[in-house]
Amino acid sequence: MMEDLDLIPSNEILVAGFTDYLGRERHLAPGTIHCYSVDLASFGDFLGRFNSGHRGETSFLATTKDRVWQFRDYLIQAGFASATIDRKLSALAIFFKFCLNRKHIEANPTEGVARARKPNHPSDPPTCPETTAVEKILRHLSDKERRATFRGARDLLMVELMRNHGLRVNEVVALNLDDWRSDSHELSVGGKTKSRRTTRLTDRESKSLNGYLRHRQDLLSVHGTNANALFVNRRGGRMSQRNVWRRLERVSQEAETSQINGRGLRHLYVVTALGTGVPPDQLRCQLGCRAMNFQHYGPLLSINRH
Repeated sequence: MMEDLDLIPSNEILVAGFTDYLGRERHLAPGTIHCYSVDLASFGDFLGRFNSGHRGETSFLATTKDRVWQFRDYLIQAGFASATIDRKLSALAIFFKFCLNRKHIEANPTEGVARARKPNHPSDPPTCPETTAVEKILRHLSDKERRATFRGARDLLMVELMRNHGLRVNEVVALNLDDWRSDSHELSVGGKTKSRRTTRLTDRESKSLNGYLRHRQDLLSVHGTNANALFVNRRGGRMSQRNVWRRLERVSQEAETSQINGRGLRHLYVVTALGTGVPPDQLRCQLGCRAMNFQHYGPLLSINRH
């Protein structure tokens, strides 16, 4: 596979393409993208020390599963925390998945490499915010004066989409204007794969979205931009996942209630749907996750009923 070195993209070109992908397609914040670059650089340094220095041996594309295991063992012996090791391995897994999708490699060498941390016990349920805390936040965001502002209208809509439709944070920030069909009140959502799903908004949620769009247009006209992103920041650029995490933390503080996050809102959506009798297969389609296992939601269902 590595016979003609002139045809092998350099590590620098591969990383540049990967970081561009993270920004353009996954809409990650610049700081997060920088962390990926740092983790890949540490793997490159390891390859440089381990191999003789020939390009074919230090190229990321020549990486084998044994080499990834050796990198993991090297990090453990060097005294890195297990969380740091797992973060670096996760960065490698996403990078090599990117290379696999671009047909640079034939298999992902990170598959089957164990994490440094022990996984949660299988019986541990997912964490889920209290319904009362989320309702308090929604009441706080639904205040008439708050909805009359760009930030208030935007935050309300984001929380409603995650709480009432199970959208992931990365799905929220990836939404574009042309994903919204106002005539049918339908929103087209792209998941982790290239497939898309459609979710129908209620009349109240559609009203929230249209109200936000008016604030959004006013903001963009001030900045002189014409962004296609549905959710934008105060400078008119696309919201990043970090932006959303910070806004959820801020609205929790403003509502004087417990902290909420995107994952917890999605879990609460699952609990609510299962509690109202939505069939598991139908719920998997609604979530855009055909392999989702609901067996660990039992304890949360009993708590939610009380």
